[in-house]
Amino acid sequence: MSEDDAGKPGPDPFAALFAAAESAVDRIREERHDTDGSAETQTAAETSQPRHTPTPPAPTKPTPKPASETLDRSANAAVTASLIKARNELGELLAHEKKAHAALQAEHARMKARLSRFREQKESMQQKTERSIETAVQRDREKLVKSLLPVLDNLERAISFDGLTQDASTQPQLTGFIDGLDNVVSLFRTTLKKLGIEGYSALGDVFDPALHEAVRRVVDDGVDANTVVEEYHKGYLIDGRLLRPALVVVAIK
Repeated sequence: MSEDDAGKPGPDPFAALFAAAESAVDRIREERHDTDGSAETQTAAETSQPRHTPTPPAPTKPTPKPASETLDRSANAAVTASLIKARNELGELLAHEKKAHAALQAEHARMKARLSRFREQKESMQQKTERSIETAVQRDREKLVKSLLPVLDNLERAISFDGLTQDASTQPQLTGFIDGLDNVVSLFRTTLKKLGIEGYSALGDVFDPALHEAVRRVVDDGVDANTVVEEYHKGYLIDGRLLRPALVVVAIK
């Protein structure tokens, strides 16, 4: 290389690249232009040709329905038949259930009536048992009181005995004894009254067979006929009912 060549600037490396790029762009433009021209020429040729009316297509024969449509109809018919059968079976089932329900209601009514009768019988039996117990208790109480009444009768006779009263006037120590007997008799009567037992005297009353028991009849012109002139023991009532009639002597003419 000479000194003159060395003083000149070297070739620009980018110039070759730019030149190659411009060449490629020009080539692409030419190719696009050629393509557009061919398309316009073809379009013009088609436009210049006379237009022809399209011929209508010839009528075609109806094609047979596909097998799938036939299968669908068969399936629908089968489903409809199944639904009708199910409806009929459901109706029969409902009728059977109604009949069974009516039978259950009738059985329930019978059982209810039977239970009502059982309750009535139970209440009646319970009341009967209570009455039986009450009657037994009442009978035992009356029996006990009747067995004690003679004791009270004897105590009352002892107090009313004239000889004992006369002896008490001469023997002061008997006064306390008589007072003790009187207290016992008073307590006895009070206890009987609490039990619903009351005594009654028939002396001087008209004889009543419902309350008096005559052991003897005597002629007595001083009183009316059927008058009680003597009493052996008093009568007693329990809750207003006769417990023991008065034992009496009745006057006659």
